[in-house]
Parts: sequence; structure tokens; C-alpha cells
Amino acid sequence: MSEPLVALSRFAFDWANTLCKTEHGCASYHQMWPFLRLIETGGVLPAGEAFFRREVNACSRDGKIHALISGGADTGVMALAVEAALKDSLEIRITAIDRCRTPLDQMRLYGAANGIEVDTHAITLDRIPEGLGANIILGHSILTHIPAGQHLAVWKAWAAALCPGGRIVMSQRISTPGEPPRQRWTPELVEKRHQALDEKLKELEVSYLPAPKEMILEEAKRFWTRSDNHKPDILEEDIYKYAQAANLRVLQMKPIADTKTVSPYSFTPLATQRLRYEIVIEKPMA
Repeated sequence: MSEPLVALSRFAFDWANTLCKTEHGCASYHQMWPFLRLIETGGVLPAGEAFFRREVNACSRDGKIHALISGGADTGVMALAVEAALKDSLEIRITAIDRCRTPLDQMRLYGAANGIEVDTHAITLDRIPEGLGANIILGHSILTHIPAGQHLAVWKAWAAALCPGGRIVMSQRISTPGEPPRQRWTPELVEKRHQALDEKLKELEVSYLPAPKEMILEEAKRFWTRSDNHKPDILEEDIYKYAQAANLRVLQMKPIADTKTVSPYSFTPLATQRLRYEIVIEKPMA
């Protein structure tokens, strides 16, 4: 595994309160995500590793791949691209886009640890520079983080950043029309998870922890109970609509059967969650 998650989780815990802008309200999110991914799941990659590896390989040219990472809670999405490239002996270059410096600096450090060029841009996705010539754009559960009024601008920015024949590759949960709002957590679920984390922390050496245990538990509870009511529903028809408006072609819209959840932010049993889709969208050659 190329991702130095122990060191990166320490960095995020130490620096999120400095690097995250107060008005974004993302400090607890970025502070806790990599640490909980490390402790709760053993650092497993986000869902869809085989899918992303297939697409990274398909989008490579002459043994090289330029991957644009479109948002990220930490280095997990970048790791999907990097691990795929390393396994298939591809030379990879990364362009990372996020409005917040905390995940961007983690991605920069991840690249430095592996001799990979990483160009970072602390901007919103609708402001991605044109003409980057990316072979592939990776997004993981990103669509619900984009304000509803910015979706078209983001899709057009993605299209402008791709080289002809390049692809947008996403793993995303999709809503069904008219479904009722879902409650992400309850106090009882948070307390149960809080107790489980407490037990795991007791098993770790003090030197392994980025902060005193009591502080970690407090920050974890703050992270889990963040409000996410602003997130827009994403429908299958939205994908087709925005892809067409950006002169892109949908190659795949495939629902998959989840076998486990790997999100540090999720509480809902997989059987009750919206279906996860593996999506491939291509920029035509001409």
C-alpha cells in the first residue's frame, strides 16, 4: 500500500484547524476522516477499487496517466488512482482539486512520499482550469457535495479539463424520484459507535495516537453529528442531463451490490442505503 495513512492522519489532525477555512465548516470533517478510516477500517480504500483500476488502465496512454482528483476528504480517492497505476506499472501524474487546503496538502505529501508529481488547486470544482489535458477524472460520492446551482458549471469544467477521449469515472449513490429524506444518524447510533471507538483506542499505544484519547473521542462525535441536510438528491436522469449539456457521453451507469461500508461518515446499514453506481462518462474524440 503506497498511502502513508498513519502519518497523513496525524497531519490532518494537527493541521485541519489551521488549514480549513472557518466559513467552510469542514475542520472536524477533514481532521477525523483519515484517522477514522485508519482505525475503523484498517485504512481500506473507498469503494470500487477494481472498477477504478480498470478505468485508470483504459485511460492510460503510452504507459502514462494524468489523473485529476475531483475533491477528496483525504488521500483515499487519490490512492485509488495511484494504487491502480502502480499495480499496472503506469507512470502517473496527479492534479488535485478541492476548495480546502487540508486534503490538498495531504495529497501533496502522499505524492512526495512516492515520487509522484502532484499539482494542487485550492478552488471549487466549477473553477477547474481549462485545457489540463487530463486522461481521467476521479470522483467518489462527490456529486452530493456540489451545490445544486453549480452542477452544470462543474460538468462543463470537467469536460474542459479532459483530453479528447478522456473519461470522468465516479462511484456515487443515486436517489430514486420522490423518495423521502433519510436520517443519517441517531443519538443511539452515535453513542454505540463512540463506545466502539473508545475500545479500539484503548488497544493502541499512546505514541500511535495524534492526540489524547479524550480529545479524539470528542472530535469524533463532532464529526459524526455534522449536519448534511444541504446535500442535494442526485438522480440517474441528472447524470444524463448534465453529461449531454457538457457534450459528454455516458458509457456506463451500473448499480452495484455493496458488500460492506467503508465510509467513516456512514451509519446506515447497507441494505437500507441508496444504490451505489459505477459511472463512466467520456469526452468524444471530436
